Amino acid sequence: MDFTFPFYYDHAVGIYKLPDPNGTKWLKLIRPFKGTVLVCLAISLVAVAALLCVMEMVGSSLKSNSTTSTGNKYFQESLWYLYGAMLSHGGSEQPKSESGRILVGFWWLFCIVIAASYSGTLIASLTVNKEILPFDNIADIASQTEYSWGTVGGSSYVTYFENDPSESNRKIWQGIQGFQGYDNDVLSQSADVHMKKVLEGSYVFFNDNEALTPWKSQHCDLAFTKETFLPFTYALGLPKESPYADIFSNVMLKIDQSGLFINWRRKWWPQENLCLEEGKASARAIALMDIQSAFYLIAIGIFLAVLALGIEKLAKYYVPKNAKLNV
Repeated sequence: MDFTFPFYYDHAVGIYKLPDPNGTKWLKLIRPFKGTVLVCLAISLVAVAALLCVMEMVGSSLKSNSTTSTGNKYFQESLWYLYGAMLSHGGSEQPKSESGRILVGFWWLFCIVIAASYSGTLIASLTVNKEILPFDNIADIASQTEYSWGTVGGSSYVTYFENDPSESNRKIWQGIQGFQGYDNDVLSQSADVHMKKVLEGSYVFFNDNEALTPWKSQHCDLAFTKETFLPFTYALGLPKESPYADIFSNVMLKIDQSGLFINWRRKWWPQENLCLEEGKASARAIALMDIQSAFYLIAIGIFLAVLALGIEKLAKYYVPKNAKLNV
């Protein structure tokens, strides 16, 4: 076959249903920081508290031959003081050694940066309605386990995923083969079957962007992958060496240069911005669902406080009177 001048350019995307935003709102308090940041903060708190404890013990021993507090007492005071500093509060007992005061001074500077970063991100996430996408590209889809995926069986996408040498596309094809073991619909030749699976959730359907756009305009809880792949063009097909190929190509070129294709597309294509008002970021009032994690946090605090009170009462009755218990 011969093809005329292309009259439209398109690409392939994946379409999927967005996860329920209420399902992860209880993580609002820890979402401003990634897991690695939270771990580093915890390690920094314990490490600096231990260092401050050593400095206070050494400084106290240099000023006096006798110490009124044990190492455990020093560490607890240091830990609670530094924890209060992270919450922009501090503590009642200031470090007595000069080295401890210098360390605490720089710890406060550290806490100012951390607190400003955390509070700014948290306020933005609470007051602005912004969708959080589960993945952005093909590699992210291939590396997660929550969503399955598929495409039209017997189409060029099967050939593309099966023969493409890239690591991500190879994993996509291996995933399709694995899903086919218990779900033959992942390679169904009906796009409607795939769309039904998409609407049920936890499924990604790979197909032409323009073929999927009408579905996305009708369902505002659907989203496209940010990464596109397999670019292709639409053109008229004619027999090999057809004398009409150049004639049709010249007409198509004139129509394209005149802007008629753009006008026709605006007139006949489905509107793409029907969900724009619903999906765009906008300020809103904070609902109880948004701050539910704060209530979970105080519930955990009450539980730990009651547990500590029980341990103290048990220690009072069961520890010998001559034993010293530092709490």
